[in-house]
Amino acid sequence: MWLWGCLTPHPPIIVDNIGEGRQMEAIDTIEAMEDLAKRLSSNLPDTILILSPHSFSFRGLTISTGSIYEGDMGGFGHPEISMNLNGNMEAAEDLISFLDGKIPIRTYHNKITSLDHGAFVPFWFFRKRWTRMPSVILANPIGLTREEAYEMGKALSTMTGKRSWGLVASGDLSHRLTPDAPAGYSPDGRILDERIVEALIKGKSDPIARMDPETISRAGECGLRSAMALIGLIGAPMDVLSYEGPYGVGYCIALGTVDKPKSGTTKTHPAVRLARSTLEYFLDGKNRQRDETTNKELSRPRACFVSLKKRGQLRGCIGTLSPVRASLAEEIESNAIAAATSDPRFPPVTSKELKEITISVDILSEPERVPDKEQLNPRIYGVIVSKGSRRGVLLPDLEGVDSIDDQLSIAAAKAGLAYTDDLEIERFTVERHGESDED
Repeated sequence: MWLWGCLTPHPPIIVDNIGEGRQMEAIDTIEAMEDLAKRLSSNLPDTILILSPHSFSFRGLTISTGSIYEGDMGGFGHPEISMNLNGNMEAAEDLISFLDGKIPIRTYHNKITSLDHGAFVPFWFFRKRWTRMPSVILANPIGLTREEAYEMGKALSTMTGKRSWGLVASGDLSHRLTPDAPAGYSPDGRILDERIVEALIKGKSDPIARMDPETISRAGECGLRSAMALIGLIGAPMDVLSYEGPYGVGYCIALGTVDKPKSGTTKTHPAVRLARSTLEYFLDGKNRQRDETTNKELSRPRACFVSLKKRGQLRGCIGTLSPVRASLAEEIESNAIAAATSDPRFPPVTSKELKEITISVDILSEPERVPDKEQLNPRIYGVIVSKGSRRGVLLPDLEGVDSIDDQLSIAAAKAGLAYTDDLEIERFTVERHGESDED
């Protein structure tokens, strides 16, 4: 049973004492890694499969087994920073048996197996926060094609058994983001990173699968296969906690949870179920389903938009750009009612209409100031444009909004502003959850 999967970078410079002050250039990454460790601390699995592109490798997925994994930061000038983790041979044998025949596999075994920096760095953050350390299995996906890595993740999502699992997909993105980057500069670096972040947000491999192999090669990455395996495993939109490119290298941290539905239920996200039950209660007096308000994901303050569509056409949309209520659950309830009754573009929704309406909930990240519009991407980022007291917002990945200028001009028009260079611009990411026609 899989509980969660996450993408982590692995720059040794973010480990205490190694950066010698320069780690502050990656403060967003450090804070997101600490947040990730905190989020996972209450849902620790029995065993963690960590994918690192820097461990021992052959063609295919190379699984390095051992009773003990040990490593240190000696290669980066600090051998005193060390770590030992317990392996699990029984779990490793189960994993190997399950994947055999599905993807190419090679195994490498030592009683004491080396823990490379791709595995060391994320576990260094985890170990500081967690009350116990799960057993570990180390594998290198670098010998897989991106398609094989994705299929491996999909296969893992079907694995059953009493043991609980977590996936740590370790990998940095492009190493060629700036002229002073370790591998030199390539404009393809930014393209690859945007596609990977887009794929994580959508929970779909399409943005990466469409890429030309030459573009990927010129981007110079080490984490693409780790990310593809994670996307295959989760198969749903993920929460991107941070992305930045200090030192000319892309670092992304993302988390997806595996929510196995009960037999006979749909896979509709708890946020959407809460929005619908709120409207059913408000519009036609049905019994209230309050189970979603106790969901941990909905208990934290988050901003959101609730959108209503009828036969594919917008019927109402209301949201907040920053949380104004104590929890995301309360934010959803308030915005759902407002979308149905208070959107000035539409008459109030009636109870008879509700069965014809599909609901989506967009959960927003905290907006960040953008000094250069080239840091936008209408498929990945929503935008907020403002001047004085006027402010306009546009969600990402909207049909017909294909360029940055399109996105900015529409957002400006919504605020009653002309699209000019003196607007203040902020961007945000969205976790989009919606009902399908089958739901």
